[in-house]
Formats: sequence, C-alpha cells, structure tokens
Amino acid sequence: MTYAISIVNAGTTPYTNLTLTDNLGEYTFGTGTVVPFDYKTGSIRYFVNGVLQATPTVTSESPLTVTGINVPANSNAIVIYEATANEFAPPASGSTITNEAVINGAGLTNPITVTETVDVNEAPDL
Repeated sequence: MTYAISIVNAGTTPYTNLTLTDNLGEYTFGTGTVVPFDYKTGSIRYFVNGVLQATPTVTSESPLTVTGINVPANSNAIVIYEATANEFAPPASGSTITNEAVINGAGLTNPITVTETVDVNEAPDL
C-alpha cells in the first residue's frame, strides 16, 4: 500500500513541527492488539508545494510516528510512504483493514484524523 496524506494550510500562520502517527491498521484480536501493516523502512517522502523536502524523522515504525513536518502559511504538504501487509492482515475474501492517522502540532487548533479502509486482495503481489 502507498499512503499519501495531504495537509493544506489555508491560513496565515504556519503549522510547525507537526507529528503524524499512523496506527497501520491496528485492531483488537483476542485480549491484545495486532498490526496488519508494516511500514516500509526508508519509503517516506515529504513535499511542500510540490518540492521534495528533507526526510522527516521516523521516531517509531509501529505505530508509525513521523516528526518535523512543517506547512508554511497558504501552502500544502504531502507525506507519502509505503506499508506492506503482514501475517496479521485478514486473509478472508471480503475482509477490510481500516488504517487511521492523526496529525497534531503547533498551528493546528485540533488534531486532524484521517482514515482509509482497504479491501483484502486475494491475488498475489507480483
């Protein structure tokens, strides 16, 4: 899976030192939790107004936690990264995985939460 998270700042105050936390589809299983996606190390890319920026810091891979994202006033940023399914991804036809990411930091009034639900693909990944 490739995830692209777009952050638009239509205001006059920059968003600084944002943190993006992605649960990689974490769900309850039995008495604990499991994570069906693994972050593909080194895959993260960060753009501001379409220009590639220095890679932000990945402080944790599960949950994926990325720090150091800045979005200037009247600008946009896109954070792109890859994740691969692991042994905790549900194998049954018709199953889904719901992934949730939260963005918070200076300049934001409230954290931003985004979700994406993906269907299980039974075909091999070639």
